[in-house]
Amino acid sequence: MPNPIIQKFSQFIDISEEEKKLIVEKTTIKELKAGDYLIKEGQIPSLVAFVITGVLRKYRVSKKHEHNDYFAIDGHFIVDYPKFLSGQPTKYYIQAIEDTSIIFFEKGIIDYLYAVSPKWNIVGRKMAEDVIDRLYMQIEIARMKKPKQRYEMFIEKYPEIFQRLPLYHIASYLGIEPQSLSRIRANY
Repeated sequence: MPNPIIQKFSQFIDISEEEKKLIVEKTTIKELKAGDYLIKEGQIPSLVAFVITGVLRKYRVSKKHEHNDYFAIDGHFIVDYPKFLSGQPTKYYIQAIEDTSIIFFEKGIIDYLYAVSPKWNIVGRKMAEDVIDRLYMQIEIARMKKPKQRYEMFIEKYPEIFQRLPLYHIASYLGIEPQSLSRIRANY
């Protein structure tokens, strides 16, 4: 079976056999059970995770309430990007919602790849664009005044994720109560 991260990177650049070998050597596949954490508040993010299969959520806790900010499913990256770049402790948790397989790579290997070949900067930019695109969607959803509009935008943008998440996680992401989401869905 082909390595999923090499397949993803190959969408952006040509990868030599030597580079493929390096990626396989320098990345780690990790299995997370539903409920396991990849990172917790206060830790310094030092890796980028690529979801092979499963679902991860990035959330923060405020006044004892969880606020989902980001979901990553098969084929997507997840990281607290600003804190990953700055080396500062995160305010987020990244948790598996279902059993999840990830490939992760440390910041050091990413920096090394950037240094050895300019084409890896393209990969880095594409990874950042993937993360930023999902964060931008969160901002757009938050700006919408009506919960029904937020719901419609979410299912339009991420139809594949909707069936894989408990409704209370989606409600948290949309900034509404689960009961309100149930009413919206019933009238949709």
